[in-house]
Amino acid sequence: AQPRDDQFAYGARAGALDDLFLFDVRAGVRANLTRSPQQSEFALAWHPDGRELAYLAVGTGKRELYALDLDTLTTRQITNNDLLETALAWSPDGQQIIFRAISSGVSDLYIAAADGSGVRPLTDDNATEGTPAYSPDGRHIAYMVAGNDRRVFLQILTRNLITVSSTAVVGARDGAVLWSADSQHVLIVVNDASNRGGLVPFTLMGERLPALRVPYPLTWSSPQRLRDGRCCAASVQLQQVITFDLDTADPPRVVFDGGFDSAITGFVWRP
Repeated sequence: AQPRDDQFAYGARAGALDDLFLFDVRAGVRANLTRSPQQSEFALAWHPDGRELAYLAVGTGKRELYALDLDTLTTRQITNNDLLETALAWSPDGQQIIFRAISSGVSDLYIAAADGSGVRPLTDDNATEGTPAYSPDGRHIAYMVAGNDRRVFLQILTRNLITVSSTAVVGARDGAVLWSADSQHVLIVVNDASNRGGLVPFTLMGERLPALRVPYPLTWSSPQRLRDGRCCAASVQLQQVITFDLDTADPPRVVFDGGFDSAITGFVWRP
C-alpha cells in the first residue's frame, strides 16, 4: 500500500478487545489491520513516510510500543521495559520517537531511537504531560502539562531539550497540540468564557495570539494537519471525523460518520 492522504487509522472495540482499523475516505471502506485475539491496540502514530503505524499494545499485563508495516502487515516491537506507555509521536525524520509513560505512579515523557534503543527521560517531575508533537521542521517539541495545582502549561523545547517557553493556558481543553505549517506557532484547543472551543495559536516564546475564526465544536478533539494544508479532528461522542481549513470560515466537512463499535482509542490521519 502506498502512502495516501485520504486514509486514517483508529483504534476501536472488536469483540472483547480493541483492534486497529484503516479507513479509506474515498472508497468508504474500513479494514481491520490487527485482529489480535490476545491483546488490545491503541494510541497510534504514523511514521512520517506513511508506511508504518506505531501503536501501544497491552496483552499479558505488559504494555509496549510496536510498529506495523502497512506493505507487509508485519509488526516489530519497539520497546521492552517496565514502563506503562500511554502516548507517542515520531520525529519528522523518523529517527526518533517520543512517548509518554508512567513509572512508579508518575507520568513523564521519554525519547528513544526509532528501533527503541537509547531510551531516556525527557521530563522528570510530578506533573502530567499530554501527547508530545514535533514541529514540522523538527527543531522543536511541544506538549501540554498539568501541574499538581491543576494549572495547565504549554511547554516548548528545542530538539536538544532546552526549554524555549512555558506558558500557563487558562481554559485549555485538549491535551493535543497542532503545529503551524511553518513551525512558528503552536495551536491548542481552548474554551472561551462561553465554554465554546476554539483553536488558539501561541508563538514559540509563548505569546498568545487571537483565536482563529474556525468552526470548532466542543465535541471535537485531537486536531491534526493534513499534507494538503487542511486539518482534521475526531469526535468520540458523535463517532465522526471532520476536515476543515484554517484559512477559511467554511463549515467543517464530515468525512466519516458512525460505524465505530465503541469509543475511539486513537485517531491519526495517514501522511
